[in-house]
Amino acid sequence: MSTASRDMGLMTPPVVKTIQQRSLLVGLVFGVIALVGAWQQPEQFFRAYLLGFLACLGVTLGSMAILMLRHLTKGAWGMVIRRILGAAMRCVPLMAALFILPLDGLALLLTRLVPERLKPIDASTPLYLDESAMGTPSMALVLALTPRTSPPPIIRAIST
Repeated sequence: MSTASRDMGLMTPPVVKTIQQRSLLVGLVFGVIALVGAWQQPEQFFRAYLLGFLACLGVTLGSMAILMLRHLTKGAWGMVIRRILGAAMRCVPLMAALFILPLDGLALLLTRLVPERLKPIDASTPLYLDESAMGTPSMALVLALTPRTSPPPIIRAIST
């Protein structure tokens, strides 16, 4: 069997590499602009970051839910989008890492959003209302939802 028949033209076209490089450049430029904005107006930065983070998290966890539903029903209806959903689901660890930054700005947002008369002032405050403890259950949830996949083939080849 020749390599041409095994390849079946599934390689990406060369224009994809150009698009990838330009997208990286645009991402770096806007990343620097976001850092300048975070330094000048941290409250607005964290609001915008939280909105963008939740949008990306929704796509990631939504893809994971649809893929789990497809595996549960064992249907052929999801065969076409299976790879796309799997690729989106593999971003869960990245989303867990990106979740750390909003935790830093959470105290800043909570002090501005919650008036003084609503803040608990005694030591009997429930733990779930304490902003210093909000990250632990959230990170546990994200780590529990992280897909357990086998290592990439290159790592399997090295370890054997």
